[in-house]
Amino acid sequence: MPNPQEEFTTAPPEVVEAVLHRKNRPINVIAGTIGHFVEWYDWYIYGLLAVVFAGQIFPSTSPFASLLAALLTYAIGFVVRPFSGIIVSPLADRYGRKVILTLSVSGMAIGSLIIGLTPGFVTIGYLAPILFVIARILQAISAGSEQQSAITFMVEHAPPNRRGLFGSFTNMASGLATLCATGSAAIVTTVFDAATLADWGWRIPFLIGGVLGLVGLFLRANSDETPEFEAASIVDKKSAPARLLALMKEHPKALLQTAALSAPARVL
Repeated sequence: MPNPQEEFTTAPPEVVEAVLHRKNRPINVIAGTIGHFVEWYDWYIYGLLAVVFAGQIFPSTSPFASLLAALLTYAIGFVVRPFSGIIVSPLADRYGRKVILTLSVSGMAIGSLIIGLTPGFVTIGYLAPILFVIARILQAISAGSEQQSAITFMVEHAPPNRRGLFGSFTNMASGLATLCATGSAAIVTTVFDAATLADWGWRIPFLIGGVLGLVGLFLRANSDETPEFEAASIVDKKSAPARLLALMKEHPKALLQTAALSAPARVL
């Protein structure tokens, strides 16, 4: 009896060619780039403003203890993110890059809005830090699945001779997000006095991130699935694990080189 993982469809070659050469819409590149920008803007803004909201959300007799609690909550994201990359990212090979990227930007936007709208400890008690932990877990899951899927989405939408260029847009977006997060934190800490900043001014960058996330959600929901994924779905019926094993057997050197080049960026 043949192994179902090794079966292929008999789709006509012209159908596959039509999918692979489908006209690419500009919204696909914009969706991939803006969505990636939103992911990393929301990720960095927490660390930049933790010292401001720590006393409101994580009260303590010691300001240092409050800041430490806020940073430990921030650190939760770095613990969860790799597991999300391992568990969630492969789902893009089963359900499509568009689906995973739409979910990832949704999770990041929701997390940012939760942080921006959560009342302080004096209002809702321990529910405030609990909501922050939930928001950080959501953002970590989103960020962990975003990186690989976004690059794949961009490269698979690129012309064959522009894949390196299109793939670099995600790194450009993450760098720009770092600058914008730093800029927004600098603006609110400069414009508002200490009391206003601690009361509600620190929330503005998070709310901006949430709104940008909704924009990214709209763009990604209206983008196209990548032609390579659609063509593979027509032709190759192997499971995702079977495809991964085949890739490891056929291109071990390229995989090791890619892992070595990307490892320094992934630990940051």
